[in-house]
Amino acid sequence: MAVCLVSAEMIRELAVPESSEWLRIRLGSDTELENEAAIAAHRALGFRETFRLVRFLETVGRERGR
Repeated sequence: MAVCLVSAEMIRELAVPESSEWLRIRLGSDTELENEAAIAAHRALGFRETFRLVRFLETVGRERGR
């Protein structure tokens, strides 16, 4: 997994006024629920939590030879 850290200041520098409107950029990111360090880092960078996700996996059938 590749991670690109971008600070709020870097984003502000990208925002260039076009007439009376400013460019708005929305960034999304994710981390595993138990990764408290990454969650804290995201919050420190200005991200806010929007939802939590639980993934499910089911193995159907069995492999040959087992």
